[in-house]
Amino acid sequence: MSEGHCPLLVNYSPNTAIMHLAVQEYGFPLRCAWSWRVDQNAAIQVTAPAAGSKSFSGGAFVLHSTANEDYSLPYLPIWLGIFANTVTYFTMFLALSYGRRQLLSTLRRRRGLCPACAYDLRATPAGSPCPECGSALTGSR
Repeated sequence: MSEGHCPLLVNYSPNTAIMHLAVQEYGFPLRCAWSWRVDQNAAIQVTAPAAGSKSFSGGAFVLHSTANEDYSLPYLPIWLGIFANTVTYFTMFLALSYGRRQLLSTLRRRRGLCPACAYDLRATPAGSPCPECGSALTGSR
C-alpha cells in the first residue's frame, strides 16, 4: 500500500491554535481510496502530536494505533482510480490467461503432441485430425 500526504496548515484566531490536516491516498497503480485526519493544537511535527491536542479523522477504519502512526483501512472511494485499476487488472488477467494457453499449445506442438489435449501424435499420419479429441491440426508437426 502506498500513501501520500498533503499537509495543509490552517491558522485560526482563537488562541492561535494550529490545525494540521493530513490526507492519505491509497492504491496501486492509481490511487483509489482516501482518508483524512485533523490534529488541533498540534505542533508542526508530523511524528507526534503535542500534549493536549485533539485529533479527528474520517474515511478509515482504524485497525491499530500507536503514538506515532495509525494503521487504518480507508473506505472513501476515488471512482476514477477504481475504474482504471479494474480495467488494468482485468486486462492483465486476460493477457496472462491467453498467453498461458498459447504457450502450452506451442510447447505441445513442438513435442509432437496435440495442442488441445496433449495426445501423442508422432504415430498419427500428417494432415489427419487428432484421434483422441478430434481437433483439426493446423501447421506442421
